[in-house]
Amino acid sequence: MSYSIIDAELFINSIESTEDLNRVIDLIKIKQKQLRSATARKVKSQISVGTRIIVNLDGVPQYGTVKEVKRTRAVVQLELKDMENELFTGRYNVPLGLLKVA
Repeated sequence: MSYSIIDAELFINSIESTEDLNRVIDLIKIKQKQLRSATARKVKSQISVGTRIIVNLDGVPQYGTVKEVKRTRAVVQLELKDMENELFTGRYNVPLGLLKVA
């Protein structure tokens, strides 16, 4: 069954009690957690130590290499460019959901 955003808006606008609204908020948080977990599982199955990845930081893709894979994060060696296009490297603990395989 598929609902549109408009249907969701109409439903939310029809809620008249704080208790019902809080229940909807809790359900949305649960669904958000499930979606993030599914994304992290998918990424985790695609990466391993040495995998080249892309992390989108402030709308700018940054390239790096996975150094360690943890349960919910990966240690990544990123190659960052500053304003003068000088290259800096550093290790960062990045959530799996933010990684994409290059």
